[in-house]
Amino acid sequence: KDHFGLEKVKERIIEFLAVQKRMEKIKGPILCLVGPPGVGKTSMIAKLALTKAAEIGEENIAIVSLRDNRIGAWNQIQLLSGQAGVESYKANNEESLKLILQELSNKKLVLIDTSGAESLFLNSLKVQNIDLKKHLIISADCSEAAIARYFENHETWNSLLISKYSETASVWPVINALMNKSTPLSIANENMDLQTPLKNLKIRDLVIKNLKNMQLSLV
Repeated sequence: KDHFGLEKVKERIIEFLAVQKRMEKIKGPILCLVGPPGVGKTSMIAKLALTKAAEIGEENIAIVSLRDNRIGAWNQIQLLSGQAGVESYKANNEESLKLILQELSNKKLVLIDTSGAESLFLNSLKVQNIDLKKHLIISADCSEAAIARYFENHETWNSLLISKYSETASVWPVINALMNKSTPLSIANENMDLQTPLKNLKIRDLVIKNLKNMQLSLV
């Protein structure tokens, strides 16, 4: 018996949200991955590169680091790119990014890694008519306020990716954000290990797991 009315809540939430797998949303030619510092963008990008390399060939993929001057950031990009078997490039500003993208025009997929303070960069890239898809990466334990900041500054994201994900994590802020915006759910990264595959997510499964966890906590 549903003592808490959670079944009705589940169905009402699912009615709001598209039920579909979203790994197919992660496709080129140019993807810009955005998210807070420390969220795990570089790890996610390396896994995306490794996953896509199996589909289209590692020679058709490149990773570009955009304006990320954090100590060790470029070394990490180079290391993970090497492990994924793809080329890596560094763009210190938007003009150098344009030149690099022109050089990489033969690639089927270019993944742009950002520093975390990239809202203004994205706006200017749009003005410069660089055709790219923008994907937001947030951690499973991200607060509603943190998610809202990224949705307030942009009309649309091509998809939402979740880092530091586990099936026992409470991701109601993520679910709430998806309900309030038309952004589709995409994929999740469970840990930093490059060999651990990314996880396709269905919003129905996400809702069901979180309601089940809530129900268990109420018993």
